[in-house]
Amino acid sequence: MNAASCKEPDTLDYLELFSQVVELVQSTYLEETDPGILALGAVEGMLLNVSHYCSVNLRDTGSPLIPPYGPIDAGLVLGYREPFIRIIDVIPGSIAEQAGLIPGDALLRIDDQVTPFLTVDRASRLLSGEPGKKINLVIQRHETGQFEEINLNLIAYPDLPDIQIGWKSNPFYMHIQGEITPETLRKTNDILARTDLRSGLILDLRHLNSGDEQLGLKLADIFIPDGVPAAYLTKAENKSQLPVLTGDGQSLQGFPMAVILDSTSSGPAETCATALNLTGRAVLTGEKSFGKSVQTAVVPLNDHASISLVEFIYCMEDGSSIHDNGLTPEIPVDLTTGQGDDPFYETAVRVLNTL
Repeated sequence: MNAASCKEPDTLDYLELFSQVVELVQSTYLEETDPGILALGAVEGMLLNVSHYCSVNLRDTGSPLIPPYGPIDAGLVLGYREPFIRIIDVIPGSIAEQAGLIPGDALLRIDDQVTPFLTVDRASRLLSGEPGKKINLVIQRHETGQFEEINLNLIAYPDLPDIQIGWKSNPFYMHIQGEITPETLRKTNDILARTDLRSGLILDLRHLNSGDEQLGLKLADIFIPDGVPAAYLTKAENKSQLPVLTGDGQSLQGFPMAVILDSTSSGPAETCATALNLTGRAVLTGEKSFGKSVQTAVVPLNDHASISLVEFIYCMEDGSSIHDNGLTPEIPVDLTTGQGDDPFYETAVRVLNTL
């Protein structure tokens, strides 16, 4: 046996194998096939094998493989927990809330597609469409493990405010939810600039789970001095870390802070909370967050397509991953003591009174 016959397959070998399979399917399969659909299926399969948070995006939304986002959706924020797509959050007023879906429920099937073979992006696309679109779901309840079949009929639902503020007692209370945007940051800065925060700030990040994780860092940066490591990026858990430094030219100091988290907090909520906690700027309270904390890169392929690739995951200084694991608050909420209407808020107030 010569050395050449024993060499490990390389990328070119696998590309040749792919080419052979495409030719065989086109020449031998009993029905005519579309080479574009075959290629897109292979690309999406590759990305799915890398991460459920990768995706392929087409400018031409006419492909049957990559359905377009519809004008309305079911009102679900999705994440991945092996082996299924899971519900991070349910939007108030949405058809999903009306159907009784709750955070933590697993989506096993969306119409005829099982979710272990779907990216989060594709699952979100399938759950959107025109008003009246019918969607069949098979779910597993998070709390009981029971299986249920649920039928949805898409309807529009009202937009939620991204920021809610108020004084429930002495500490100033700010709740940022939904999708964080540059406009969210601008409004936050405007509100804080005209607010007396000497009695403390409660930053409620429950239901903040959409938008760029880097905007979560920018939110935290409002309260942290420049040049401080506020988070760490890594290619894999417990590997070398790349520090992310603050540097927005401002730093609101001189008052205590408590951050509220729960299982609906993910993405930008987790990067914000990590930065505030790592720098000693705030105490984390509440419940464990979901654990979706990645930095993606959008890479153009040609005039018609791009891919979103997970480039880094966010981690702690010791290399432990926030992604998949979530953040565990230092001060957990006690839901058994009947603390008023909102035990999360009451816990945060109690924490601030000790700082």
